[in-house]
Amino acid sequence: MKEALTKDKFSFKDVNTVEEAVLKLNYIIGLIVLLLGPFNLIFGSILSLTNLLSSIYYILFGMMILSANMKISYVEDHFKFLSNKIGRGIFTIYIGTLYFNFKDSGVLQVVFWVLFLVLSFIGLYYIYEGLKSSKTEKDAQLEASVTTIRGI
Repeated sequence: MKEALTKDKFSFKDVNTVEEAVLKLNYIIGLIVLLLGPFNLIFGSILSLTNLLSSIYYILFGMMILSANMKISYVEDHFKFLSNKIGRGIFTIYIGTLYFNFKDSGVLQVVFWVLFLVLSFIGLYYIYEGLKSSKTEKDAQLEASVTTIRGI
């Protein structure tokens, strides 16, 4: 337990699996999404309702990503799709598409495309893992049903 508390959430030194790398990358992306809300508000049009709403969305979605990674019970109870890998993957890809809302920002446009690609990769990974795990769960249920019918 103490070892889990001392691990750095943002360091990739102790990463051994793809799942660990995706989780750490998701923390970083969550912080970036969270910080893009104020960034969008400061450098965008403050009087624009669309800009204000998108800034609030970035902040809320960044908090949701971080909360889901930290397994906060409120988020898991009220946003059940974040507990499901397929739902989480679709949500992550959706957040990536929000970056198309930014106007042409010069050099930052490259950063937004990189964020979109990273979020799409994370989302596709979650969807893949969710489909893979649901298939093995269905196989286990089918095997248990067959065993029950046979009386073994």
